Amino acid sequence: MRLRHLRFACLLGLIFVFVRPTLGEPSLAPRVDPRVELLSIVFRLAGNSEYNMSPLKTLARKLAGEREVGFDAVMGLAVHLSPAPALKPVVAFKGDIPDARFGKENAILFAQRLADFYRDTHFDKFFAAHQSFYDLAIERFRVVLSDLDLNWYKSFYGDVRMGQYYLILGMNNGGGNYGPRVVWPNGHEQFFSIIGCWTQDDSGTPTYSTDYLPTIIHEFNHSFVNPAFAKHTSEFASARQVFERVADKMRAQAYGNSDTMVIESLVRAAVIGYLESGGHESREVRYRIRGEQ
Repeated sequence: MRLRHLRFACLLGLIFVFVRPTLGEPSLAPRVDPRVELLSIVFRLAGNSEYNMSPLKTLARKLAGEREVGFDAVMGLAVHLSPAPALKPVVAFKGDIPDARFGKENAILFAQRLADFYRDTHFDKFFAAHQSFYDLAIERFRVVLSDLDLNWYKSFYGDVRMGQYYLILGMNNGGGNYGPRVVWPNGHEQFFSIIGCWTQDDSGTPTYSTDYLPTIIHEFNHSFVNPAFAKHTSEFASARQVFERVADKMRAQAYGNSDTMVIESLVRAAVIGYLESGGHESREVRYRIRGEQ
């Protein structure tokens, strides 16, 4: 069975309906988040010898090496912390919150050491010193948003969940993009699309084009697909057989197991659905379908 068949068959099986109050017409403004920048930098520097004496960097190296903490686990922790300088959990940490790769105790300890690191390194001054750089990136990113329709998620999933959308520019994430979600005790949800930057001008300043739009759509889809998949994981046990045949290609994209493969397949199929519903040129849609085969 081809992967594209699995993707679309699974997508049809996971469309679900919730009926909850809505917060009205969603809107979006890009921003640079100190929590995201701080954690990106911490894990980028974790392997550098000059930081061997830092308790936070030691813990980051240990978690990366022993528990494979990286990628979306790091960004998931970022959005589960309160604004700096406190950097405290916004919801109670559990075995799988913010991510199972951390675990409850490691996540709590890491957050404590992160707050110390923020204070000791005067990260607030570092962030403020780069504000003009962030402002330019934000201004340049606005061109991407002219064709973004957040109401599509409601129409596609039949879901009017209570939630807010947040678009964050990850200045130190390179080509990495992430779609974490925070669920508050009162049921309110926060949907995040954290977008890296893989294009720059000759001076090294970020540049953006409408080519970034499908990535925004992709990452927000994770807030809907991931929880739906979690409720039906056992129904996709046979996907392990597919994964075994393409494991090397999947791992090259940081898709380390069959669950991740299925989730990413569903999300990519949903992006195609968005483009089709939005009247995008059929050539672009065909290009994306071929790319997923």
